[in-house]
Amino acid sequence: MKKYLVIGLLIIIGSNLALLSRVAQNRSGEITSQLLLTERELSLPRNYGLAQENSGITLSLNWRTPSVEESIAYNRRELVISEEDLLSLGFNRHDDDKSHWSEPVELYWAFEFDGDLYKAELSKAALAYKEALLQSNEEQNDENKRLVEQANKNLTKERNTRSRLIFVEAATSYEELTARFPINKKRLIVKGLARAYFNSQNNSYRLILDSLSTPNIMVPLAHNTIFIGLKKRDWQDITPPRYALNIQWGSTLEPWVVEVKKLIMD
Repeated sequence: MKKYLVIGLLIIIGSNLALLSRVAQNRSGEITSQLLLTERELSLPRNYGLAQENSGITLSLNWRTPSVEESIAYNRRELVISEEDLLSLGFNRHDDDKSHWSEPVELYWAFEFDGDLYKAELSKAALAYKEALLQSNEEQNDENKRLVEQANKNLTKERNTRSRLIFVEAATSYEELTARFPINKKRLIVKGLARAYFNSQNNSYRLILDSLSTPNIMVPLAHNTIFIGLKKRDWQDITPPRYALNIQWGSTLEPWVVEVKKLIMD
């Protein structure tokens, strides 16, 4: 019995040492990205209540894809892609006439933060609201009034709550993305899992962005005070963010919290 207990303890100690070694490696090398993110990009866990917490909390990293030209649909997380580009990402060629999902592949993902892509989304929402107002002024009825309210709420969400971290491109190597997006305060490069989908009806390919390899950010217990009394907001909320975190990503592209700031009262 003692033998198995010792073995179990050695396994735990070994795992912790490996984790600490990885953390040290990540933080001792180059800082690959540094961003000041808010609640728009970092959401509280489901059913969060700090009164029951006695350790660090985990925030979900929220990101999005650009909306397609003909729609303002929010965050579809899939991209139309050519067969040539798909092959360059390491996916296999599709050789039959049936629709097909590939197995997930880990790639390097580049994001733009609060840049031109976000400004384009904001402009699109503002234009939609302006057009709804014009239509309502020309023809006043309940339907047009509803469309104005919907467009106004969409614009307010875009200004206050939606993520400004927007996917740009995927590649098979970190160096390929850093060559295209030099290090600055507005970009992030991390790893993520993606799949390819072939649609046999129109012979088209899509790149499905499944999830980040590290989708959450752990906030140490020392920073938890600022979250006391906060409740997780639902998707309909349109009020400004309540907190901001200074996040750094190290040489292994994993994040850690440098600073937490309170923005407004709940």
